[in-house]
Amino acid sequence: MKVYDISRPIAKGEPIYPGNWPIDLVRIKKYEKDGSTLSGVNLGLHTASHLDLPPHYSKSALSAEKINLEKCFGWA
Repeated sequence: MKVYDISRPIAKGEPIYPGNWPIDLVRIKKYEKDGSTLSGVNLGLHTASHLDLPPHYSKSALSAEKINLEKCFGWA
């Protein structure tokens, strides 16, 4: 089976779900000594490509760490 990556990037300006807050990429600190940075991201759970897990709508459903990712793709 050939798999196509159809995921959307997490970047400012990407479309968002109505009512969701926009993606906010934040530089927290820049380390002058080596040029590295410490960054953060704020986003809603319905941002970019994502999987609505069953617990989102059912208390008795499997949680994220128990989902078999092979069930998340198939023949097109």
